[in-house]
Amino acid sequence: MELTEPEQRHPSTDIAERLAIPSRRHPSGDEGRIGTRCRTAAIRLVDANVLIYANGAEHQNKPIALKFLRQMASKQIEAAIDGEAPREILHRYTCIGRTRDALDVYEMARSLFPTVLPITAAVVDQTRDAVHAAVVRVDNLEGICTFDRDVDNLSRIVP
Repeated sequence: MELTEPEQRHPSTDIAERLAIPSRRHPSGDEGRIGTRCRTAAIRLVDANVLIYANGAEHQNKPIALKFLRQMASKQIEAAIDGEAPREILHRYTCIGRTRDALDVYEMARSLFPTVLPITAAVVDQTRDAVHAAVVRVDNLEGICTFDRDVDNLSRIVP
């Protein structure tokens, strides 16, 4: 997979701009760390499927995903992604032969979520609860924003 430098890309391929979702990347490049020691507000973990639905064809989840991402980008909602989300995005789109979309949605995710919560040993030790749920527990987040029915009962996974 060949990566294209951002300055070589056509402006119309900027997916965040096309979806009218502003970037949250810090201009200084200082991405900081969302974690239990520096967090002051409730933070939600965003699953890759929220970004995929936002970029996808018309679907009942698309307007919900777009509204959520716009609220998050305008700082009405605090949210983060974990290290699994970018991998899921790249995997999903490349499996269906949409490499360009894989890179575009990955770049949008990194623009919207400058901090990526790590999949640490503590998270891996809790994988019986699924990686995302383990990130919520380890980083003491408020919950998960996802369309997956497997995590419908968020009260079970929020400490």
